Amino acid sequence: MYRHPIVAKARLFAQMAHGSQQYGTVGPYSVHLEDVERVLAQYTQSDDLKAAAWLHDVIEDTEYKSLEGHGFPDYVVELVQAVTDEPGKNRKERKAATYKKIIDVPDAVVLKLADRIANVEACRKNNNNPNLLAMYRSEHPAFLAALRDAPVTRVKDIRVMWDRLITALRFGP
Repeated sequence: MYRHPIVAKARLFAQMAHGSQQYGTVGPYSVHLEDVERVLAQYTQSDDLKAAAWLHDVIEDTEYKSLEGHGFPDYVVELVQAVTDEPGKNRKERKAATYKKIIDVPDAVVLKLADRIANVEACRKNNNNPNLLAMYRSEHPAFLAALRDAPVTRVKDIRVMWDRLITALRFGP
């Protein structure tokens, strides 16, 4: 697969940052990041979004607390910051605070949707964590209510992505 230089740079940076982290029992964490890029590639040609796909968990899940100063475009950094979980007492509080940031950055919802689609489809494909799938199902009403009207400029019809997520949630194991 051809990757724009900024996407290739993001891929290498993310693989280095995540190091030996695993994505559940599936394999290296890069499996998930590649899945997110693959989902995005079906809906947009935006290299900024594809680069952000590789970087979207770096701030949250690695020693890096910022992407500034690493040579990524400002918009890529802004997308990643928008989807990075905010602090909170529990997952529900963290997600609610994060959703408020997502709606302030055009197309951050596209990145978050691709991430959620990749996670849910991985749960279904690997059938190894029914509790995780149940969690995504229980969170979906709040996820949809908070993000369905977020601004989108780089995807023609965001409803197709929402439909894909709903279908994956509905027909999982």
